[in-house]
Amino acid sequence: MKRINYFDGCEFVYLKEINLLSNNSMYTRDFQKISNKWKEFLDINELFCLPANPIKLIVAPYQKLVKYFFYFEEYIKKTFPLHTFTDKKSKTYIELKKNKDKFIKNILSIFNYDIYVKKEDIVKGNIASYSNLIASFFRNHSGSNEFNIYSCYYCESAFIGTYNDKSDRTFDIDHFFPKEQYPIFALSLYNFVPSCQICNSRIKGSSNFLHFYNLNNKDPVLFKMSPSSPKYDFYKNVKIRIEPDIIGKTKDCLTYGEDFFKHSELYKISFDCDKDYQKIVNGFKLQERYNMTSIKNKALFLEDLKIRYPMSKLIYICNLLNETRISISLDEIYNSIFHDNQYVELLEKMKLDILH
Repeated sequence: MKRINYFDGCEFVYLKEINLLSNNSMYTRDFQKISNKWKEFLDINELFCLPANPIKLIVAPYQKLVKYFFYFEEYIKKTFPLHTFTDKKSKTYIELKKNKDKFIKNILSIFNYDIYVKKEDIVKGNIASYSNLIASFFRNHSGSNEFNIYSCYYCESAFIGTYNDKSDRTFDIDHFFPKEQYPIFALSLYNFVPSCQICNSRIKGSSNFLHFYNLNNKDPVLFKMSPSSPKYDFYKNVKIRIEPDIIGKTKDCLTYGEDFFKHSELYKISFDCDKDYQKIVNGFKLQERYNMTSIKNKALFLEDLKIRYPMSKLIYICNLLNETRISISLDEIYNSIFHDNQYVELLEKMKLDILH
């Protein structure tokens, strides 16, 4: 839900920590191996609209990634037109699919995120996996002064972070453009989204990217779909609301607007947004998940608190305490009532919408 905060110098630090740049900012041997194989691959397959320097893919800004995505998607459709076949058991289809799978696998071996390679094969020139180095990069810079990773960027309903002095993590690193479908982005910094396992593995998983978000391959909405995009603004464009839920209930026996928590069966959580952000809500099943008892009851409890403690009452409490020489600010009283922890919270967007 929230946009990823990239700290100053993030790209340079990333390239150094995954061993593509040396301490004196020179390209490393690891980079040269990727570069040589990538240039050779481009020449053989005539992918001339993609940058010959792999660094320009690995730290390309998100907006550039989208442009490369459009080109790559078009290239795949023209070179491997599997979508034109009705008979998926025909020899031609099977052969074409094998060629496409080989094409994708070859790119994945260059931008190797998690393919295991034996030490003797690395010595022979094969490229080692970068997943551990990338995970270390996000762990090492997860603190509040850098990425500030504390809740899932897709759902905000799960804590994510590090423990054991940042040696372990409780988050997945999602590839916004799935690496199995768009392997050119397998190591791209702005393609990574720290997320919970439910969003990454159980819901998104290996789904077809375009189907998951209900997109076409030239949809401009992509420029604002990822939390890594500077145009992404879920907080501004989506409102999370409590609404009456009258399905299967008799209207005249319902009383809304009081004792929300006590009458939880009368209410539901809804996401109010335009059709673009609705794609995200639908893809990650946010409305269904936010209507789980634990989350919905939290929202209803907040609504009850808001009615019980209007601002006029908070001001009265603040003045009363200060008259008794207990020094406390209005903000401190507000946070003690409405926030479990005023610094780090789950469901931050939902709380913001309900309380304001």
